[in-house]
Amino acid sequence: MKTRVNIRYNILLTIIFLIICLPALQQFVPWVSERALQGAVDYKSPPAFTIQKWFTGDFQKEQEDFLTSEFGFHNTLVRLNNQISYSLFKKPHARGVVVGEDGFLFEQIYIDAANGVDFLGRDSIESVVKKLGEISDTLKKLNKHLVICFAPGKASLYQEFVPDHLKVRHNRTNFETYKELLSKTTVSVVDFHTYFDQQKGVADYDIYLKNGIHWSTYAAWVAADSLTHYYEYLMKGKLPTVNCKSRSVKTASDSDQDILIGLNLLWEPQREVALYPYLEVTDTLGKIKPSILVIADSYYRTIYNLDLDGCFRRSAFWYYNKQVFPESRTRLTYTKDLSIKDEINKYDIIMLMGTDGTMRNFGWGAIDTLYRIYFP
Repeated sequence: MKTRVNIRYNILLTIIFLIICLPALQQFVPWVSERALQGAVDYKSPPAFTIQKWFTGDFQKEQEDFLTSEFGFHNTLVRLNNQISYSLFKKPHARGVVVGEDGFLFEQIYIDAANGVDFLGRDSIESVVKKLGEISDTLKKLNKHLVICFAPGKASLYQEFVPDHLKVRHNRTNFETYKELLSKTTVSVVDFHTYFDQQKGVADYDIYLKNGIHWSTYAAWVAADSLTHYYEYLMKGKLPTVNCKSRSVKTASDSDQDILIGLNLLWEPQREVALYPYLEVTDTLGKIKPSILVIADSYYRTIYNLDLDGCFRRSAFWYYNKQVFPESRTRLTYTKDLSIKDEINKYDIIMLMGTDGTMRNFGWGAIDTLYRIYFP
């Protein structure tokens, strides 16, 4: 009897020992493939050892942070913890994510924008709009066009799915004030924020999916189609035709489920289905091809990825006025390394696009830069 107890005791100790050792084994000799964490993940690098950092304690702290983020099965355990919190308590472990009604996922910055929490104040926006008007007038004299484009915001469009305790309107919104003040100027404005609000319940496609933060790929195509026609109006000529060859319903892509993916769950819920266009640029003979520079947030990335470059002689996208595309597709390129005035001279149309959630910093420094160039 005693021998059996000892055997069981030894087996239990062995199992516990193996469980303790497995993460170390996985860290140094990875034998199980783990899925990488998605979203804003702060990966740590091994700290460099110096005597000074040792005595100040900085090395120990950096080493602790590194080991905490890099131990074996770290990603799997993070996903397990996230899964338990989300499944049992509907609590997401993702920065700024809010679980709304009927499974809608939001980000807090868009709720704040819809409520006017991030309102800059009328005076601040008037100052920006004044600069935009002067920049626009100057560019027109150079035979160029400045366009301001407002993308929609998920929380503004689907306020009925925002949790009740977050439906607290504080002030006018930045979008409302920009729209009002720009309407009194000659600056060209394209307002998809209002357009898609009018299309809600009418359109035969999802403007937003429950699990995405950006407009759907199909909504982005609708916006892109409208923009190409607007460019024709500005340039007084016809651009190459963009045909939607077909439409298909399929499992939503990563870009249409970006909040869900960023939750880093152990078991991802079943993805939604969405409508997708299949596009082709045709009829290019004898058509004008303007050059276009778009300075925008991540909403324009959905349009940019539709690959409509065949409509333009040159097409550039400055992501948050920092990262330069298409150059960054092959080699990271930043606006800080460019001569902005020389770059602006290459384009017929300069468009600033933003959603309401990022409008607090609309232009991301580009407006002040352009103003300094033309009004030194």
